[in-house]
Amino acid sequence: METLTPLTKEIIERYGWQELIAGCEEKEHFHYCNLFCSKASEAHESGDRTTQEVFSLLGRATLAAVRSDSKSEPYPEDWLLGFTDEQIALFREMAPDVKDAEMRARLADIIWERRHDVVMGRLAVDSYLESARTLEDPQQWTYCADKIERASHIARLMGKESEHFIRVVARIEEVLDRYDGEDPLFLSAVLMELLQEHRQGDGLKYVPLAGKAAARALTEKQWERARRYLHVKAEWHFLAAQPEEGRAARIEWIETYVQEAEDIINTPDRAAPCNHASHKIERAMKAYQDLGGPGSKERRDELYRLLLEYQQGINEELITFSHPAGDDQKEMDASFTEYAVNQVKGKEAVEAIAALGFLPALGSVSHLREQTEGHVRKSPTALLFPLVMYSTDGRVSARPSSRPANREQQIEEQVSAQMFESSNMLRQWAVQTLLLPAINQINEEHHLWQQDLVPVVLGSPFVPAGREVLFARGIYAGLTGDYIAAAHLLTPQLENALRHVLQLQGEVTSNLTRQDAQNLYDLNRMLNNPELEEKLTSVLGEDHVFQLKGLLVQHYGANLCNEIAHGTLGVNELKMQKCFIRHWQRLGAVEPVSAIMTVEVLSFL
Repeated sequence: METLTPLTKEIIERYGWQELIAGCEEKEHFHYCNLFCSKASEAHESGDRTTQEVFSLLGRATLAAVRSDSKSEPYPEDWLLGFTDEQIALFREMAPDVKDAEMRARLADIIWERRHDVVMGRLAVDSYLESARTLEDPQQWTYCADKIERASHIARLMGKESEHFIRVVARIEEVLDRYDGEDPLFLSAVLMELLQEHRQGDGLKYVPLAGKAAARALTEKQWERARRYLHVKAEWHFLAAQPEEGRAARIEWIETYVQEAEDIINTPDRAAPCNHASHKIERAMKAYQDLGGPGSKERRDELYRLLLEYQQGINEELITFSHPAGDDQKEMDASFTEYAVNQVKGKEAVEAIAALGFLPALGSVSHLREQTEGHVRKSPTALLFPLVMYSTDGRVSARPSSRPANREQQIEEQVSAQMFESSNMLRQWAVQTLLLPAINQINEEHHLWQQDLVPVVLGSPFVPAGREVLFARGIYAGLTGDYIAAAHLLTPQLENALRHVLQLQGEVTSNLTRQDAQNLYDLNRMLNNPELEEKLTSVLGEDHVFQLKGLLVQHYGANLCNEIAHGTLGVNELKMQKCFIRHWQRLGAVEPVSAIMTVEVLSFL
């Protein structure tokens, strides 16, 4: 966009922009930006290029927010570098004569960041402090706090002994003295944190103030505010060389989680109280772990018992809902069911069981990963709300790392978790749509006996010698509806069979302990060790290995191996979860990859 005349201070002043913002009720740059952009839009519609450029430039100057998490780069680089040298010089000329403190601070700050002009830096500090005074409001405290914080960071670069830094510190202390811990929200907390950041202020003076504010918040059951002030109180103790008092304040801070959990449990009509209270106790336990020192372990043990008590009620709070599928979905499911039934219909028992193994119940793990990763990377909320899995007794059985090394690790953990969760749902669909109708058809046509299953397992390289009867009994139980017996028979036999597969590939499946005992590899090791997983994948295929992980050892999946091994599934849980077991096998093949027998536990509904 070109104008007939280059913009100058005199030209810009003709458009009454200072009078425009003087009439704005909210003295903050975002509100100014809205006014400037509206004027620019009006000028664009009328074809007035000069007016449009004047207000577009002012709108751009007020658009970006200060990034408080970055002292070295407080503004987005592309925004800051988008101003030409001529525009920076124009701002330098305009800034001293701007009447509004907020706008004056913004123009001076842009010049400070671009040119490190000390005169403009000093002007920015003074202007921010003036703007903070205008915007000061203990209820809407963020605007005031942001201006003082930005002033402190600019002034600190001028030196701790500089006049402007001393002025900023004095202003912070003046505000703290005036409120004396009585402000209703977080203004005093932020200002004390600024003093601590710059190692300013008398810790012994501010310990009582922080304690007073924390006590008020606790009385009002404002738990996050109480924790903020208790954390500030602890830091004041440490800065005043009072480590024991600082530790005591940190314990006060940790115990607010316990108090909050008790309040949640005792509050009538609170949504999912056991779930929320358990989360608070977990936070307290983690904080005690980080704190360490005398008494921390004992207190963590006490809290763990309390956690188990709260978790008992979690399952009753979980809401189950479903929505009806559309007519198209029903028609598609019916066609799959018809296909599955026809695959086993009219065949001899052994032939029908073999055909059962060829039903397309696995799905493609590579396709699933592509879909899931695309969703996680594009979704604005996928990483904000990571998956958390609970066991049947309410314990947290799986959650992503709380401190991932980087964003890619965080994405990968979420992708893996969602893949296993999605696989669970696909198995549920496969059970209802494919496997149960086919199994029911087999049972309608044949009165199965255990000896009918022996020919299925005999001669298979997947089944170690001497284990044929155990496999046959497990498969028989699964096909005739005794899912509890099938799960407990087939799971340990599957572990042994996977060791057998690895041994056929030349892999050693045991190791020596420090006491020179020889321990066999278990399912967790075989399916989670990258090298062993690769060996199994080369024989069984990627899709089968992924399903085995989800069914047997993945906490985001069914995790049946660990649940059975630790006795956490009783009769009621298995009946409630409708644990289905499924087997298939390819007969007559010579190569292990084509002779496998896979047990699929079709998951907890």
